[in-house]
Order: sequence, then structure tokens, then C-alpha cells
Amino acid sequence: MMTPFRKHSRGFTLIELLVVITIIGILAGLAFPAIAGALKAAKKAEASAMVNQLRVSLTAYQTEYGNWPTTTFPAAEPEVKSSDPNLYNLLRGRDAASQNPRLIVFMEFNAKILRSGTLSKTNASPPNPISGATAFVDPWSQPYSLKADSNYDNVIRVPSDTNGLHNAEEINAGLAIWSKGPQGDTWDGTADPRKNYLRSWK
Repeated sequence: MMTPFRKHSRGFTLIELLVVITIIGILAGLAFPAIAGALKAAKKAEASAMVNQLRVSLTAYQTEYGNWPTTTFPAAEPEVKSSDPNLYNLLRGRDAASQNPRLIVFMEFNAKILRSGTLSKTNASPPNPISGATAFVDPWSQPYSLKADSNYDNVIRVPSDTNGLHNAEEINAGLAIWSKGPQGDTWDGTADPRKNYLRSWK
């Protein structure tokens, strides 16, 4: 009995496999900067949205109570950080003692930005459980900065470069909020360093 003829399939040679792997590597190398750029843009958009949410929420507080919260924003107008538990508790409606006696929830927070304890980039893990949160951060795990016009002269001094308030400018506003953005504590050397900030003012 004759065995039926079988056609043997030819496999890839080593050279062909190396060529395919090389092409895939080149394509991946070309795509990586685009992906990294898209992720950076997404983080900037998220931070800008948060800055706007904070502005709206704190303005709602000011409308409700007729003043800025004095515990969070003293008359001396210091720079307040979102790592301050007073700010977080105020916006979450937990500060019943003085600043938010009606326990109004002015803002809901996405769990992924919540932090607890001493805030730093090396200690910025989410609280467990989430109810233990005391602060919130931007997409780069750093706090937002806020200033309110607590003396009601319609002037706030805001940073104009990475030296912060050592080199500041005055703006006419009731509230200023900003994030250092992807630059963190460094500056990329651009002609206008303010562009690195995600901020509530123009």
C-alpha cells in the first residue's frame, strides 16, 4: 500500500525571524515617543480639570458662607498645599467644628489621587482604607498649591518661575490654584517658565 504524499511546510529561517524582530523593534521605537507624549498630555488635561474643579468648589464655598475659610486661608495669604488635611476635610464636608458647619460636600475625589500621612513623592501611596485619606495630589504625586484673597483687596501674589514666591507676580483674582506639572521642582529652561505650571489664571 502506498503512503500518500505529504507536502512538508517550510519554517522560517533564522534570518527571516531576525528581520521581523528588527522591524517590530523599529516600529516600537517610533511609537514610544508618541505614546509617552499622549500620556503626558492626558496627565496635563487631568491636572487642568482638577484645578478647575477646585476653583469651582472653593468658589461655591465662598458663595455659601460669604467668605474664604479662614483656617485654610489665613489673612496673611500663605500658599496652601493640597496636602493640608484642613483643605481636604473642608471640601469633603468633614470639618463640622467651624469652617463647614453645614457639612456640605463641595467636592468628590477620585480614589486614585487620595493620600494620607506626610505627603512626599517617596511616600505617596494611597491610604488603606480609602476613608483614611487626608490629602490629594496631582497626576505626578505632588500637591496642588492654592492662594485665596483672604484680605479682599483683589490681589494675589503667584509664582512667576520655579523660585516660587521669591519671584512673584500679582494677579487680580479672588483665588489662584496651580500645579507644578511634569516639571516638578525643576525648570526646563523655556523663555516663559510659567508655561510649565497648570494654573487657574491666564
